[in-house]
Amino acid sequence: MNDLNKILEEIVKGQARAETKIDQFGDRFDRIEGRLDNIDGSIDGLEVKFDGLEQRFDGLEQRFDGLEQRFDGFEQRFDGLEARFEGLEVRFDGLEVRFDVLEQKVDDIHKKTIEGLAPYFANLEEYIENSFRTVSSSSNRNSIEIDRHERLIELLSKRSVQNEADISDLKRIVKNQ
Repeated sequence: MNDLNKILEEIVKGQARAETKIDQFGDRFDRIEGRLDNIDGSIDGLEVKFDGLEQRFDGLEQRFDGLEQRFDGFEQRFDGLEARFEGLEVRFDGLEVRFDVLEQKVDDIHKKTIEGLAPYFANLEEYIENSFRTVSSSSNRNSIEIDRHERLIELLSKRSVQNEADISDLKRIVKNQ
């Protein structure tokens, strides 16, 4: 029985040691569980921070989308302005061509007028001189003949003045174009 008591004592001691070890493992498990709870809390905190970062990135992405839309709007507006400027350029080119044509026509009219009137004025001068000589050299100064010559000279002078006025009007029109 003695052996049995010794065995029993050994079992009780072994059980006490096992209980101590089990208690120590329990304490260790409690500490590990506490640490795991801390890790869970930290992970929860990280999740919250990641959610915040995600929201901020979403906000930034929305702002970039807004900026991109605004730049697209600016680009469209600049394209519209460019098209309008090109249209104005075409219209100015057309006006330039029309002014060149008009200038050429005015130059032609001026040249034809001068060329057309030059012989007329030469003939007019010659006629006036001949008439004056005829009137001056004539021995019988007939008042009817003198009146006729004076009327003719007056008529030719009026026509000359009218032609001068027409030329002045043409010059004024050319300058105003």
